Parts: sequence; C-alpha cells; structure tokens
Amino acid sequence: MPQISTLSNSVILLALLGVAPGAFAPAALADNPPHKGAAPHVDPQVKQFTAAAVQAIRQGNLSLATIQLKNALRLNPDNGTLRVQLGFVELEGGDPVSAEREIRQGRLNGAKDQDAVPPLLQAMLARQEYSDLLFQFPDPAATDKSKLAVATLRSRAEALQATGDPAGAVTAMNRALAIQRDAGGLLERGRIAILQNQPGPAMGYINQTLALSPNNPAAMMLKASIVRAHDKKAALAMVDSVLKAHPESMSATITRIEMLLDMNQVETAQQATDALLAQKPNLPVALFYKAIILGIHNKPLDGWRIAQSLPSDFIQSNPRIAIGVAQLADASGNSESANSILTAFVGQHPKDAQARARLAALRLKMNNPTYALEILQPVINSQDPQVLQLIAATYRQLKQGDKMLEYMRKAEAAGSTNPTLKYDLAVADLDQNNTAQGMQEMLDLMKHGQINAAMGATAVLLRQRKFAEAQSLADQAEKLNPKSPVPPLLKGQILYAQGKLDASLPLLNQSLQRNPRFEPALYDRAQILSRKGKFPEAERDLKQAQAVQPKNPLSYVQLAEIAAIQKQPAQAISLLKQGIGVAPKTIGTRLVLAKYQVNQKKFADAQATLKAALQIAPNDPQCLALLGQVQQAMGQKAAAVGTEKLLTQKYQKSGAAQALLANSLLSNGDKKGAIAALKQATQLSPSVQQYYMLLIDLQMQTGDKDGAVATARSWTTSQKDPNAAILLAQTLANVGRLPEAAAVIAKAQAVRPDWQLTIVQSAIAKQRGEQARALSVLKDWLAGNSTDLPVRQAYGDMLLAAGQDSSALAQYELVLKARGDNPDALNNIAWLLRDSNPARALTLASKAVQLEPTSADMNDTLGYLLLQKKDPKSALPMLQRAHLLGPANGQISYHLALAYKSLGRKAEAKQTLQDALAKDKNFSGADDAKKLLQQL
Repeated sequence: MPQISTLSNSVILLALLGVAPGAFAPAALADNPPHKGAAPHVDPQVKQFTAAAVQAIRQGNLSLATIQLKNALRLNPDNGTLRVQLGFVELEGGDPVSAEREIRQGRLNGAKDQDAVPPLLQAMLARQEYSDLLFQFPDPAATDKSKLAVATLRSRAEALQATGDPAGAVTAMNRALAIQRDAGGLLERGRIAILQNQPGPAMGYINQTLALSPNNPAAMMLKASIVRAHDKKAALAMVDSVLKAHPESMSATITRIEMLLDMNQVETAQQATDALLAQKPNLPVALFYKAIILGIHNKPLDGWRIAQSLPSDFIQSNPRIAIGVAQLADASGNSESANSILTAFVGQHPKDAQARARLAALRLKMNNPTYALEILQPVINSQDPQVLQLIAATYRQLKQGDKMLEYMRKAEAAGSTNPTLKYDLAVADLDQNNTAQGMQEMLDLMKHGQINAAMGATAVLLRQRKFAEAQSLADQAEKLNPKSPVPPLLKGQILYAQGKLDASLPLLNQSLQRNPRFEPALYDRAQILSRKGKFPEAERDLKQAQAVQPKNPLSYVQLAEIAAIQKQPAQAISLLKQGIGVAPKTIGTRLVLAKYQVNQKKFADAQATLKAALQIAPNDPQCLALLGQVQQAMGQKAAAVGTEKLLTQKYQKSGAAQALLANSLLSNGDKKGAIAALKQATQLSPSVQQYYMLLIDLQMQTGDKDGAVATARSWTTSQKDPNAAILLAQTLANVGRLPEAAAVIAKAQAVRPDWQLTIVQSAIAKQRGEQARALSVLKDWLAGNSTDLPVRQAYGDMLLAAGQDSSALAQYELVLKARGDNPDALNNIAWLLRDSNPARALTLASKAVQLEPTSADMNDTLGYLLLQKKDPKSALPMLQRAHLLGPANGQISYHLALAYKSLGRKAEAKQTLQDALAKDKNFSGADDAKKLLQQL
C-alpha cells in the first residue's frame, strides 16, 4: 500500500486534531468550579470527583480526569458545567466528536456560554464544521468587547479562511486583536497568515507570541510547521522540545507521529504509536495511525480491520483521516467502502480539493470515468498540476483525446513535477495524430537519456501504420545509445507489424544478445516463435521472462495460450492458475481463466473463478458481466438477473459497464435490453466507436434499419477520421442504400484520401454490380501508392474472385516480395499454384500455417495439397484442425471427407459430408461433395 499522503500545512497548523495544544490551559479549568446555580445542594462525592479531575488535569493525566468527571456525572448527570469540563478534557485528549456532544449537552443543562462556547468552537473547528460554525455563531456586535466575543471572532476567522473568504478571516482576526492582543490572538493571526501562504508575516506573529509567552507549546508547534517546509529534521527537533517540556501534549505527540511517517521513519513512528496506545488503548487517532502503519507494512487488510472499528464521525472529521482510511479500504480490496467514505466526506466538505481528487482517482480505478468527471467539475479550472493531470486521465478513460491533451498541457504549464508527464504528453500527441509535435517531444526525451520511452511511442506509430516515423525513432535510439537492447527491439517490432516475421527474428535476437534478460524482447520473440509453430522455443523464452520477473502473470497467460493452441486444456488451466498464484490481486488473469473455462463449457469452474475475483474487486464490471452470462448458461436465471441489476445500479454512468451489460443481456436473448444499454453506452462514452458498431449490428438484426443509419450518422458528426465515414458507408450499404454509401466515401476521399476508404469504395462498387469500377478504383490507387500492401492484397482478392487467376497471382507475388512473411499472400499463391507448381505451393502453404497455425483456410490449403501429393495420412491432421477451426465451411468438410475416404474411413467421410450438406447445400464444391456422398 502506498504511504499515506503527508498533511498540508493547513492541517498541521490545526495541530493535526484541529486543537492547538494548550488552547485552554488546565489552570483555567481549575478556576472555574461548577456553576453554583446548577446544583444548590452539591453531593460531597461529586465535589470530590471534580477536585480529583482538576488535579489530574494539572498533572496532565487526561485519562484519569475523564474517569473522575464521568464518575461525578453519574451522580449528577444534569450538571452542565461538569459536562463542559468533560468535553474540554475529551477535546484535549484528541476526541472532538465526543467533546462536541458533551459540550452541547452541557449548554442544554445550563452551563454558561462563556465557559461552554470557546471549547465548543474548537471542537467544531476540529471537525471542520465551518459552515455550521459561521451560521450558529454570527459576528458579535461592534460594541461587544467580551472574552466570548474574542473567542467567537478567532474561531470565525479560521472558519472563514477554510470556506474561501481570506479577507473576512483577516478582518475577524484584526477585530479580535483590537479587543485583546494576547499570545492566543497573535498565535491565531500567525496561523491565518500561514493558511494564506504568508510564511514571513506568520513567523513575525509567532515571534510576538513567544515574546509574550516564552516556550508557548502551541507557538512552538506552529513555528515547527513553518520550518518543516524546508527542514524536516529541525522541525522534528522543535516538536521533541515541546514534548520534553509538555509530555502530556496530545497534539505534539500526534504531530510527531505524523512527521516521523512523513520522514519515512516508520519504525520510530510505530514505537510512538504503541506507546500512546499503551496509555490510551481506545484513542481513535492512535488506532488510526496503527492502522496506517500496518498498511505501510503491506498489511492493508489488518489495517482496514482496525479502521473499521473507528467511529464514523471520527473518520469524517478530517481529510487526512478520511483519505487514509479510504486508502486502507481500497488496498484491502474494499473499493466500495473506500468510495462510500470519500463520497460522504466530499458531500460534507465540498471545497476540500484533496479529498475530491482522491475520490475521482478511486472512481477512475473503479472504471467510472463519468462519475469521476462529475466529482472533478468544481475544480475543473484548478491550477494544481496534480488535479489537472487527474482530469487529463479522466478524459483519457473517456476516450476524449483532445480534452486529455488540453489538460495535460495545462498541467505542464502549471509546473508539474511528475517525471512521466512529458512522456505521456508525447505519446498522447502521437495518438491524436499530432505526429510532428509528438515525434519532437519523444526525441527530446531520448536525448535526455530516456531511450525506453521510444517503446511506447513506437507502439502508437505502428498501430497507425506509420512505419517511416517508427523507423526514424528506432534509428535515433540506435544513434543515441548503440549498446541498448531497445533499438533492435524497435526495429524488430516494426518488421513484425509489417508481417515480416522472419526478418524480425534476427533483430530480436540482437536485442537479447545485448541484454539476455530484456523482457520485452523475450515476450516478442516468444510470440513470433509461437506463430511459427515453434512452441518449445517460445516456451523457453517465456520461462526466461518468468525468471526475470517471477511476479508477472503475463508469461503464464502466454504459456497458457500455447497450451490451448496445442489442445492441452488441462495444461492451459493449470498455467493460468499459476499466474493467479504469483499475482493474486491481478483481476485480468482471473478473467482470462474464467473466459477459457466458459469456452471449455466448464461453467461451474468459471463461476468459482469469477466469485473469487469479485472477492478481490467487488463489483468489477467485467467480472459481473461474465458472471451473469455464466449464471444464465447454468440455468440460474434469478441469480443472473440479480447480477445484471447490480451491474446496472453500480455503473449507471459507465459506458464500458453498459456495454458489458449489453453483452450479458444479449447472451440471455434480450436484444431490446441490450440495445437500450448500448444506447446508454454511446451517450456516456460518445467517442468509443465499438459501442456504435455493436448498437448498429443489433439494430440491423432487429430490423431497425433507420435506427442503424441514425446511429452511424451520430458517430460521424463527432468524428472526422476515415473510420467514421467507413462506418456510415458500410451501414448504408448494408441497408441497401448503395448510392448514398458511395457518396459518403467519395466525399471523405475528396477531403482526405486514404487507403482504407479506397478498399471500401471498391467493395461498394462491387456491391452495385460495377465490377470494372471496383477493380479500377484499386488499380488507380496503387498507381500512385504502390507500397500500400492492404490495397494490393484487396486488388488480388478481387481479381481472384473475378476469375482472373493469373492477374491475381501477379498481385500476390508483389505482396510477397514486399512482405515475405505475409500469410495471406503465401496461402493464396499456394492455392493458385496447386496444379502448375505443386512443390512450391506445398512450401508456401507450410510456411503460411507456421505463421497462422489457427487459420482454418491455411490449414485447409496445406491439407488439400498433401492430399494432392497422395499423402492422406499427413493431410488428415491438417484437415481435421481446419474443420475444427471452421466447422461451418462446407468446402473444408469436403476436403476432410476426401482424406477419410483415401484412408478407408468411409463412415466418417459419409457423416462429415452429410453434416456439411445439412448446413449448406450450395457451398463451393457442393456438387462434387454430393457425388462423393453417392459413392460412399
């Protein structure tokens, strides 16, 4: 658990409990015996208990004083003065909640305001009841020069400062000092000066206080708070001197614990806390620090158990306490409790920016960015760089890149000291297609030694297929640090993204030669080796990655994927469970396991996995959504409905959760409910294209064609990239409005020509029956953009579909020449050469399967070529895998039947053909399949 944040100066100035040490000297209490009118005939035993309490206070024994006063009140419960005295003692002992309760009851029982109001005001300040204080205790009359007026003005000054009226605070304090210029007033004026960030004047008022009252503990504490800003050790020494002179000072004791934690002297802080608890076993603030220290020692659950016993009023009395307890709750897996604590505190103290920021960050963690943004609205114009970065992170989660960048730049301008901000800003610029600016920012980082920063930037550029820019970064990285493993990794990743697996592998080898323990290269090489079917070598790299970072579950997940590809479900599940074991709080690994268990139809196991995940992250939206699907599959309809309701209630304003809910509803056959949830998702997260696509698909399924088009148009109005035009055009084409679809693409091409638009434009022309135009659109684009391989691939596919095999072959050969590891080109060339050059066809098909071992079509091609070679025994496993991967593909079923027949397994051949023809009587090759069936 991260260490609890240090207190702001303002909190320290209130002596951590909101009560300045010695604010009401015990001697003053001794001079105020019980009000004579309160009890005409005072029980002698009451007098005895009261006198003993006064003596205990003088000796600094607040625990004994509390006991004696409670004994007196048992005999005389209606004595208002005794109630006030008990409240004072509880206030000095660090319990402002109980203090306020007793003092208010004392006033009701007849205690004088001159005795009751000053400690009541201090208790209210300690609990941050600023607005209530200002309302209940208005400005004294201008003619009022009483001590009560002074106490009221001083307390109002503090409350005005806290509620955002610094000028009013100064006015109130100046009025108080005009009536009585004593040490207490000067000290309070110094406190106000510090709260207004005026340390120089504040020190002047403190020195005046010490001139009037040498060694005044409250003044020394306040002086320590100023010194602490630039010399923590000196400040701690000052607090120690206060405690040496006033060992009974609770405020100094608590301040010392806080300062020790701030200086990372956890063991000494723990000793001080234990010593305090030995004196006061039930003191809330001491229990609070014990809980916090347990959290620092990575025992947040133990700390949370203690924190749960604290009174809610105490938890809500101070931002430091509320935030600390919430941190413990969250770190122990009780995020909902943390959310409740902070929500309640912010509701009571809406101007507390620190608590507001903590609550927003928690809601982001809980995948509720919309709620987080609501919480941040009152501080949206903050100049605090941390708050600005939190707002940026919220917009990132909402997928509003322009707003994210805006607030990241504001955070930078505000003087953020976050070392990752410049990196985040560079990546964000690249992600938002501000490529030139992002590249320059990234180069600046690399020149300052941050070579690793290039990895994140390269990932963004490769996602955008900006290979030249990515190569430029890699070259710069090599130039700046020729011994780093990063540059060859980047170059390998660039080739891999282009489909050049064989060319990528030597570069990853080079990266690992420079650093054999470089995890990114190990993972990337394992992925390539796995794709090539070299599973033992891939497993070797992943196990090496495990040795480097044993607590990283990713290696187990990738090893499980390899096991799944090789049809080893038990091994895959075992590996995922091992991954959970090394990082039990990582929900992602548990979700992967649950999804795999669902895929294997092991619903009871999946349910157990998800319930265990929810123990760690209660109400996680992905877990809840999947659990609802599992419950439905198991016939637990009532439980499934309950889970879906919980998901809806908890994440009403989360687009991601609404999308998950839609998926859950859809799996239960509730398309109407799923559509409603997806509409909500698009409203909550208007920049997430996936939600629009899912909604359009469902609207099409339910016959709402106009609704589907309207959804696509709503996306297009807010997005200007090619994908927006493509989505609208495809939707129009799917509802038969082909001329409109063509117009949308033509308009987008005129504004910003793009290869993706070209492919869609060709496809729409083909749908309109304009075969010649469909081909010419692709051909014309390639005339000026010959390196756009996706367009060339599409051109080859269209030529193949048109029966122009030789022309298609020429295009695929060009693709293969540019990208020797392109599995589609390898497969298609192999198919086209199956008769004219079977030897080369077999070589190419084998390579395609190595690259894409889970492709049904590629396994089918290789299997068919092996059959053609009169090797049905080798062909059978390839065709069986193809059939398993594509069970609805009739042509694959026909080829599998041919293999069965060649091996004399006629019954299996017959069954395979019957099943295929039952599903589709008109698949490619169906006539040959029917003839074969008649022969069996």
